[in-house]
Amino acid sequence: MNVFQTAPNDQSIYYLGQIFGYVGTLLPTSNTTVLSAMFKVFNTAMLVMGVLMVIYISIIGVMATAHEGEFLGKKWHKLWTPIRMVLGIATLVPTASGYSVIQLIVMWVIVQGVGAADQVWGSALKYISATGTVSGTLISSPDVQSQMAPLFQALTCQATAHGSYNYSGSPGYYCADPSINDPFCQLSSDQMLSLNGSQVSQVVTPSGQYSLYSMGPSGTGNSCGSITFCNADVACKADPTSALCTACTAQKNALGLVVSALGAVAQSFADADYSYRQFYATSTPTNVTKIEWLLNYCSAKGASQKQCCAEPPLVVNSAFPGITTPSGCSTSLFPSPDAAQGKDGGNTNANPDAINQIFWPYLFSNLAAGSNFIQSATTVYIGNITAAVVAHQTENQQLSGMYQGAYNIGWLFAGAYYFNLSQQSSAQIKASVPKFSVAGCDPNPNGPGAGGSCTSSILNGSSGHPAYRNNYDAAGNLLTTMQQSGLPQSNPTFSQVQGLTTSGLGDVLNSFQNLLTTGTLNNGASTMSILLNLHNFGIGLLTTAAVIWVIMVTLALVLPLVGGWSPFILGNGVQSPVSSALISMFMFLGPPIFALIMVLFVFGCTLAYYLPIIPYLVYTFAVVGWFMAAIETMVASPLISLAIMAPGGEHEVFGKAVNSIFLLFNVFLRPILLVFGLIAAILLMGVVISMINAGFSQVMNSVGGQGISAITDPIELIVFIFMYIALVTLTVNKCCSIIPEMPDKVMKWLGAQGMGYGADKLTSIAGAAETGAKVAKGGAERSFAAAKGAVAAQKKGGEEGGGPSVSSGESGAGGGSAGGGGESQAIAKPLAPGQKPTPIPSGGAEGPALPKRPSSGPGSLPKK
Repeated sequence: MNVFQTAPNDQSIYYLGQIFGYVGTLLPTSNTTVLSAMFKVFNTAMLVMGVLMVIYISIIGVMATAHEGEFLGKKWHKLWTPIRMVLGIATLVPTASGYSVIQLIVMWVIVQGVGAADQVWGSALKYISATGTVSGTLISSPDVQSQMAPLFQALTCQATAHGSYNYSGSPGYYCADPSINDPFCQLSSDQMLSLNGSQVSQVVTPSGQYSLYSMGPSGTGNSCGSITFCNADVACKADPTSALCTACTAQKNALGLVVSALGAVAQSFADADYSYRQFYATSTPTNVTKIEWLLNYCSAKGASQKQCCAEPPLVVNSAFPGITTPSGCSTSLFPSPDAAQGKDGGNTNANPDAINQIFWPYLFSNLAAGSNFIQSATTVYIGNITAAVVAHQTENQQLSGMYQGAYNIGWLFAGAYYFNLSQQSSAQIKASVPKFSVAGCDPNPNGPGAGGSCTSSILNGSSGHPAYRNNYDAAGNLLTTMQQSGLPQSNPTFSQVQGLTTSGLGDVLNSFQNLLTTGTLNNGASTMSILLNLHNFGIGLLTTAAVIWVIMVTLALVLPLVGGWSPFILGNGVQSPVSSALISMFMFLGPPIFALIMVLFVFGCTLAYYLPIIPYLVYTFAVVGWFMAAIETMVASPLISLAIMAPGGEHEVFGKAVNSIFLLFNVFLRPILLVFGLIAAILLMGVVISMINAGFSQVMNSVGGQGISAITDPIELIVFIFMYIALVTLTVNKCCSIIPEMPDKVMKWLGAQGMGYGADKLTSIAGAAETGAKVAKGGAERSFAAAKGAVAAQKKGGEEGGGPSVSSGESGAGGGSAGGGGESQAIAKPLAPGQKPTPIPSGGAEGPALPKRPSSGPGSLPKK
């Protein structure tokens, strides 16, 4: 009986069968292994030990009963000691398979852990199958945020036009104009912001039928702007169970929250603008304002409450009309409430100076409470729709294709599917993301929307009506001030780099800058797409290295043919000087270019192949640790029975086997926690690499004194790429360490000791990477040395006008039994007649000579 159903073809169960053989009906195999035969003898021995313990407990118990007058004496538990003795001896009885009852129980616990891990792995696959990612939003945050800004401006325009403000100056307010008879002005604030009211209409476009929420007076259309969004009634009528119906319903609810929240801020702005206009026009030392944020502003500027007024500094004395006297107001503190004519929307908008100096610091910064309300609205919109769509898709998702295959073989190979999962797309679920667009309309006479199809002439004074206050541009100035105030933004603050093409490395530079600028979660990238970008960047480096190598090989073949061509004039051969020049140039430029090829090759292999395989390697080591833990638990399980039988102990029921229970629980949890560790590692890698990408450009500016787009030196580019790859490699190794550590660290929360299988192998993996880097570095150095020697030989041969060939090389690389380790260079020259070759010391060019073998005694050669 399984509490947790295992996958149809779970491989961990299969491999357990290969190790343990037939263990009742728990493992899908009828074969036996050598372990079953060994355990049969071992369990018999443990049974004998158990019988001896029963005899011991019985004798000591009888003696303690007789001596102390109590059943089993005073030290042993009178109820649980007999029960534990019976259960312990019963679980030690071997079965036909050779395994004891306690081992069958332990194997059942292990199989339940496998089933639970399969269920957790299946839920992860369903989510990834539905969304195409382990993280990241289905809707691009920058795209939505770009719609929220004009939405706030349109809502501010609507709130300003809707206000029945009693203002005698000009421009006035639309709904305060007695000549206006617009149903829009009769709406309450809640009705005006409702997506189910008279402001909403239905529109039909070639792409479908949508809902349209118009903002502003209803004269000739949407005077301030409009929102186009999904028509939930139409979508749900077509298919109430579809993802589109769920998404449209969630979108309408989310938009209702967003419009209500931004509408409240917009209303506050309209009220503040009106209050400031009234204050500027009517405040005097005897007519002191009671507006708190204005009083706070005056106090911060050192003005008293009586000086907090905007009356002109000199006023006409009522008793002596020809004489002016100081008003006593700090008039210079207060900018005009109206924007300058011809800019910032003109006098139909609040003055940007008033917004920057007064509105934001003393009113809206407190209302925002340290948060960017545009970003908050974006988060609410995306979060509500994403949660609803993902929940719907996950509940109704049926695994197929690669996902079904990954589930069928179980949790054991989850690490092997890591890179496959990173290549999946979220096209299916993104198709169910509903339409959302905002058309903001600037009603100002000089505004970009004036006279356009989305702008009514009612507000801009072009149809017989005066121009009314709208604050559309002023709301935009408020957003600009908020962004400049240091509140959190959705996009990274590092500079956006531009494309650059340099000699031979333009593609590498462009790929690197794209990796930094687009490989961040804030830019809408998913966690796994960021990791996939690293792989693609590595492939690009390898491709670049291959192209350069092909070019160099082609030049090596073509240059001797082209340079060696000599014309014949009147039968006389003229030696072409091009041959030696081209060959010398190739020999001079070849070594650094081949070194560059090797560097690009190492970098590319690291990103394209080493990094993607790290999660699999670490996960595999951790799985091996689970197998080791299973074997250890099966071997130790008879000891658990003996520990339970032992009288006394820390626990009444389990006796001295309390720690064994924790270890058994660890074996049960280990597969589940390994799956959690893998997914957590993927998420953590995406987050940390995104953080690195967002900050690396700024670090390059600080260290190199210029941005990536200004790099023209190939060496500088290679250095920065090397540092980036080293940082990312360390990051991936560190993030993947959570996979084997998760089972051990979690159990420590219960006070249990972790088993520690697999965690130590991370050091070996990191060491292997470091060794590979050193080998690559050594190879590059040897290439430079060989190239340097070749250039020197070519130069020497040219100076001598031909002559014997030059051979240079490095000795010491494998000195053999001679033990050489020094460096030597020999130029092979023909011997003069009668000249004898110079003997070479047995120790090499610089090494000591080896001792001679004795002619007799130990170590001498056998005589023939």
